[in-house]
Amino acid sequence: MSIWTSSDGAHRDGWTISSMLVADGEPGELVAMVNEDADWWDLFRATGTATVNVLGAGQGPVSEAFARLAPSRAAPSGRAIGATRRPARGSTTPRPGCR
Repeated sequence: MSIWTSSDGAHRDGWTISSMLVADGEPGELVAMVNEDADWWDLFRATGTATVNVLGAGQGPVSEAFARLAPSRAAPSGRAIGATRRPARGSTTPRPGCR
């Protein structure tokens, strides 16, 4: 499971993505299956960038919040961020940037 996030100044948003493909090469590529109706999609298209956060065991509530299936709560650090009040991901795992 992964969370893809984008930011355009003060507007930050993200989306839970469970279907993605990692393609080796120079440069490597990530391909994700995203519904065009996803709240995050327009922001990603406008910025052309995303940070991919790979979730670990026990991070189901984070995935549910970004999928809009559960109420958004404070980030692991105890603070909610962004104009949309979406949770921030902790930096416990490597996060590739995507264009």
